[in-house]
Amino acid sequence: MRGPVPSNVSQASTTEGARSRPPLRRWHWYHFYFLLALFDLAVIAISLYQYHRVLRSYSVALTELIDIDHAELWVGNLRLAVVQLNAPGNDVFETQRGRAEHERFDRTHVRYRALVERAPEFGVDLTEFHDHMQGMVREAERIFEIFERIQANGMTGEEQRETLAAATSFMPSMDRYQADALKTLAGVADSLSAEGHRLLNGYGAYLEKAAAGEKYLLGTVILILVGVFWYGRKLQSTHETLIAEQQQSLEEKHARLAAVGEVCTAVSHGIKNPLAAITSSAQLALEYGTHDESTKLRIQDVLDESRRLNGRVGKLLEFAGAARERFEPCDVSQVVLGAIHEIRPKLEDCNVHVTTECAKEPLIVDGNRDWLAQAVIEVVSNSIDSLPNGGRIDVRCKRDAKRRNRARVDVIDNGPGIAESVRPHVFDLFFTSKADGNGIGLASVKRVVDMHGGEVSVRDTSGSGTHIEIILPIA
Repeated sequence: MRGPVPSNVSQASTTEGARSRPPLRRWHWYHFYFLLALFDLAVIAISLYQYHRVLRSYSVALTELIDIDHAELWVGNLRLAVVQLNAPGNDVFETQRGRAEHERFDRTHVRYRALVERAPEFGVDLTEFHDHMQGMVREAERIFEIFERIQANGMTGEEQRETLAAATSFMPSMDRYQADALKTLAGVADSLSAEGHRLLNGYGAYLEKAAAGEKYLLGTVILILVGVFWYGRKLQSTHETLIAEQQQSLEEKHARLAAVGEVCTAVSHGIKNPLAAITSSAQLALEYGTHDESTKLRIQDVLDESRRLNGRVGKLLEFAGAARERFEPCDVSQVVLGAIHEIRPKLEDCNVHVTTECAKEPLIVDGNRDWLAQAVIEVVSNSIDSLPNGGRIDVRCKRDAKRRNRARVDVIDNGPGIAESVRPHVFDLFFTSKADGNGIGLASVKRVVDMHGGEVSVRDTSGSGTHIEIILPIA
């Protein structure tokens, strides 16, 4: 099982292992709802953006229309002020009170100038208007000056008529200036009105464009929803197919495990009876036979090995019918050291050097001491089989640095390593890359570790040796 797959090993086991293990997929059909939720969020975000743009456009258009309305109202007030400013110059011919009408003119002129000073606020150019108004004010001032002179000097009838004739000559000019000023204001009002219509038309066109965009968005959303729904159904169907394949694979594995259990039970029972006979015969030969010391030692070795083999058979029976009620607190470090001590004769026979490094603190787990020891023995034996004469194995048992509530056992050798294509299958039952392997050893290791709620994996060593890591939860 260790090292590159030999050329004489049939590829059927690899192909069968690959078929029995459906491809791992991180994506599940119900993740489709996350996609749908993200899509809904995107649609909501786009809709809010569109709403924000429309609202902003409406706000801008409304502000500009209000400004235009205020400007039009200001132009109307300015037009009224022009008419009122021109009125005293005309009324003075009727009232003949030059000073009073002049004061009325001055009061109106103050209100007029206050309105004119607001022109920059509305962005209106009144250069031409100012020219007309200056002419009108100049002519009005001349009229008031004549009437005030008439009123002050007490002129005779003939002189008064001549002076009034002179004043009358200024009135058409004043009215002409007023008409030109009012015409200029009418042009400003028309320009403001046209700007208001332009804004309304532009905003209407923008609303039509936004409505068309919303229609396209709605159509796109419907199409995408239909596509996502179809994809979700297809993904669910694929997921159900994968689940069925995985279930079938698990059932096949369970069936193989059950077959292994039956084989273990049958073999164990088949061995126990002859083994009991061998043990009893050795016991009788040792107690009642007359043998020299060397023969007694050999018989005692037969008896000891028979008892050890009987214990192994018992462990095999226990493993076949593993139950958690046999679990008890045990120190992983002591289990590892005991396993290495038990397998040390094989290490010495194969000339393999082993070093152990265990934590000083107890690493107590809830488990079966014998099964854990057997798992360590299987991993170390697997390394021995792949090592050349004089190889090295490092066995470490420590608390996991990242997960403090886990104990980790690392078995690292300097052998040829495991091919990357083989790593996913090394713990599969009946999978082996050895010509004389049976594919049970490391599968039994995984079963023991799984029963203890742990994890076993092959770490990447970049082709230099093999590193098997066992993680167990600390009680």
